[in-house]
Amino acid sequence: MHIVIAFLFRVSIYILFGWGLEILATAISKVFIKGWNKDTKLLNGDVSVWMAPIYGLAIFFCFEPLHKIISFLPVYIRFTIWGFCFMGFEFLTGLVYDKVFGIRPWNYDNDDGNICGYTKWGLFCYWAFASFWLESLTVFLIYITPFVYKYFGY
Repeated sequence: MHIVIAFLFRVSIYILFGWGLEILATAISKVFIKGWNKDTKLLNGDVSVWMAPIYGLAIFFCFEPLHKIISFLPVYIRFTIWGFCFMGFEFLTGLVYDKVFGIRPWNYDNDDGNICGYTKWGLFCYWAFASFWLESLTVFLIYITPFVYKYFGY
């Protein structure tokens, strides 16, 4: 039962973290792309519900185990690993969504440096920096998970 609680707890937090970060990033990027005007002043961000399984399951099953393996490495090496891992994962999930479900929750076809429209090189640093926030969140969630067990009476 502990593994189910840990899974549900952390996956839920990872989904909320991913959605929140994406909303923030898209709102800020609109200001840089369109400039500061009456529409962008509202700082409206976008997120797709299709991202929930990616944020929740991928972080729990892929990010957490890889984090345990590489956490001792220097920052610049982890930065590089995370940048490539996240870009690769974005590419693969974009390809799967496109080929299996016939949808594209994100589309970089018209962006410079895109890779088949599923990811782009301009996101490398964004993904790498986001992963450092995610490392901190992961360490915190793993630390507090036993307290969540106690809260639910296990």
